[in-house]
Amino acid sequence: MALALLVLVWHLAWAQEPGCAEKDEQSFLQTLDILDHVEEEACDLLHPKKGLRWTHSKQIGSHTVYAGNLTVPLSPHREDQEDTPYLDLLVIMTMPTSESAASVEPLLFHCGGPGSDATCALSFMKDQQFNAYAGISISQRGIGYTAMPSFECAKEHMKLPPKGLNRSYVISDFTDCACALPDGTPLVGQAFADLDPKNQSSVHRLFENMALRARRCAADKRWVLTGATGKSYNFLDWAGTRMLAQDIEHFREKTCSPKLHLNGMSYGTAVAAVYADMFPERVGKMVINGNMPPVPFTLDFAKGQGMALTQAFGHLERLCVTWTSTPPCNLYSSEMSLSHVWAQLVSDLRAGRITAPTEIHSKGGTVNFPLSIGLVQGYVQEQMISAGFVPVGWAQPVSTLANLANLRGPAARAAEAKKILDRYCVLPSGYGTPWSGVVTWSTYGVCVGQQSVGLSSMSYSSSLGALGIPPYRKNVDGYVNGATVLGQDLFGRFTVDQAVKIWQDFSSVWDEMATSAFVGIFSEIFAWQREAVPVHAGFRQNVRALVVGNLYDPACSYTWSNRMRESLPNSVMMIWQGVGHCLGEGGDYPGSGMKPCLDRMASYWVTGELPIDGFTCRTEEPVPLLM
Repeated sequence: MALALLVLVWHLAWAQEPGCAEKDEQSFLQTLDILDHVEEEACDLLHPKKGLRWTHSKQIGSHTVYAGNLTVPLSPHREDQEDTPYLDLLVIMTMPTSESAASVEPLLFHCGGPGSDATCALSFMKDQQFNAYAGISISQRGIGYTAMPSFECAKEHMKLPPKGLNRSYVISDFTDCACALPDGTPLVGQAFADLDPKNQSSVHRLFENMALRARRCAADKRWVLTGATGKSYNFLDWAGTRMLAQDIEHFREKTCSPKLHLNGMSYGTAVAAVYADMFPERVGKMVINGNMPPVPFTLDFAKGQGMALTQAFGHLERLCVTWTSTPPCNLYSSEMSLSHVWAQLVSDLRAGRITAPTEIHSKGGTVNFPLSIGLVQGYVQEQMISAGFVPVGWAQPVSTLANLANLRGPAARAAEAKKILDRYCVLPSGYGTPWSGVVTWSTYGVCVGQQSVGLSSMSYSSSLGALGIPPYRKNVDGYVNGATVLGQDLFGRFTVDQAVKIWQDFSSVWDEMATSAFVGIFSEIFAWQREAVPVHAGFRQNVRALVVGNLYDPACSYTWSNRMRESLPNSVMMIWQGVGHCLGEGGDYPGSGMKPCLDRMASYWVTGELPIDGFTCRTEEPVPLLM
């Protein structure tokens, strides 16, 4: 609009001058060059080009928060530019009020997942190290409350069956979504499966059902999008991390930002590294913390997940030996290592001896529901991951294992089993419907959860409400996000029989904890139906990044961080000898030794100064066991 108005003013002034017929085309083109320059100067974060529109703003603390819409082509390729469909993505920007728009450089935040959406940027507004930046986050295609289409099943697919049927309940009693898990499939999360991971018939049945789920989900008509000329596209073919990198670059172009700074955690490290691979000249500062593997091979990814947990559990055992007089490790005798406790616990779980009472009654009394090895593994891993965000060390997983091992008595054992079942075997909450938040294991005698029905819980966000946009955040337990994004990113597809043979090899070497984590993630993607568009995370000589890794990260192996450092030859590695997922001040505790790493990370964002390569923060005391 501004350009058109200036052209009109120039044209009127020219037409009124005497001798205007003698003005040549060159003079007109020179003026257009000036106007183009004016237009270019007008383009910035607050005045973007067409395709990015800020629709809401609100002063929150020391920031002005903007929410808007980024319109992107489904296919970014020039061959498809005439007929590609378009997508609208939610974008949130936090702008420090002390800075002018012209002097603020954008910093992209990605909080991991796959599942992080545009609300990620809101989490960093209070961090002073980022005060010189406009923080931005973009909702990945298919992810978040406003996504259209959404990877997750719709709430309209949900239903609540009557109680007291004279048969076992199945997943289809609760949903008719094509991307839900098929009947008979155990609840499966990103790194666990509700089964005995050493039982071949159970694993074989799981792999068969997950292959069926992949076929059904990929065939769902909701993924078919039609372009302007009638050409059809399958949304699942345009949904991986490469497409998110393209969308991030689209944002950069629309705001005329010379570069983007990148801060990625967990899966967000893949987002940042893939963007750096595709657009290396557009990368400013870059921190990748708790890294994904740079080589996108399905089998390596699954093995790495299992082996990361093994390393973390071995460290947990060594810590408990050190803290034998400290609760809850004092519950273990000097001859009773965590490995011995885990072995006995596996035996009890396999025999069905660890249960919790349901609401269901039979002639013999209350019906008890058994806990599985896989759910215990998933729960313990989740507690170990949380040590990266809260300063309690690893007391929680030690206490969980002690309770399940009956070291505090039968009542504590049953209560711990109930806590785990309540965590996973529950329908999505936050929807205000009769089925919302229903605990299935105790009500219906079946473990059906958010992963089973392909729908995550929702939580209310006052920050989003203040912005005037729908005040809800989707959690990431719906499980479809991981399959769709990682299924696009990772190459390597296998038949069910091949998958079983791969499981046999892994299971013959590793214990139940590692094998359960391997089975969970591998089952999700080994038979994904759409073809891969493999990512390359890093592999650029001219990208100078700060790569951060914990030695005992139970989700993203330190090995992955080390390989990410190798893939970025000009980067710098920083290591913490500690525990939990990612390095962050929330996981700091007295004697953690992580403060020098936190200080160097903050200094990098302020001054651009990187630490020496291989700088290591040494733990000063064993990980505390605080409740």
